[in-house]
Amino acid sequence: MSEGPTPVQWTVSEEDVGKRTDVFISARLEDHSRSQVGRAIEDGRVTINGSPPSKAGVRLRVDDLVSFTPEPPRAVVPVAQDLPLGLVHVDDWLVVVDKPPGMVVHPSPGHPDGTLVNALLHHIGELSDVGPAERPGIVHRLDKDTSGVLVVARDAATHRALSASLAARDVHRRYIAVLLGRRFDEQGTIETQFGRHPRERLKMSGRVPVGKHARTHWRVLARSDALVLVEVVLDTGRTHQIRVHLS
Repeated sequence: MSEGPTPVQWTVSEEDVGKRTDVFISARLEDHSRSQVGRAIEDGRVTINGSPPSKAGVRLRVDDLVSFTPEPPRAVVPVAQDLPLGLVHVDDWLVVVDKPPGMVVHPSPGHPDGTLVNALLHHIGELSDVGPAERPGIVHRLDKDTSGVLVVARDAATHRALSASLAARDVHRRYIAVLLGRRFDEQGTIETQFGRHPRERLKMSGRVPVGKHARTHWRVLARSDALVLVEVVLDTGRTHQIRVHLS
């Protein structure tokens, strides 16, 4: 029998005393609104000092232990949807697609459809069945709000070959980013251990004592009074690596 999702816990500090429970939790979860946290409270997936709160508006006290259990993942079998899609290249083995910002790559809890996979199934048809059912053909991903080129496999052999190339770092990934602030040398490298944030467990951090190795190279392309345009090259592909390192 598989175990359920691992609860996330926080201890209330003096600066958070008096806050509503739903406000406190939603501020710490990037992908949960207050209404979603409210439903979690109704479902019994939130406790304060081991007991479920009577309502979402319960005010917190110093040193309260707040626990939030994510909703169990649901298997999502994607269906074909006629969505706009920028196809760069198509052959018998793979597809190169230009993912727009705002589009999720594959179905997941909270995003059952409207994804890149749904669009690919309509425009391309059958994709590789290597990996989970909700992400056919998906070899690598981009965050929802990141735009860029993705390579998608149409058969199992191509999928495995592309995955092996990514693992061996034979494929180079370059990104263009606009940064707020001017405190950047013309070029440089950021190299850290990378893992879960020690307090906000659904966020990532480059300041952990033990984690996976992560390395990011940047080169300034242009500057203004407030912004910097940079080219970023990744040696590793950790979750939210660019945002975490450049912050």
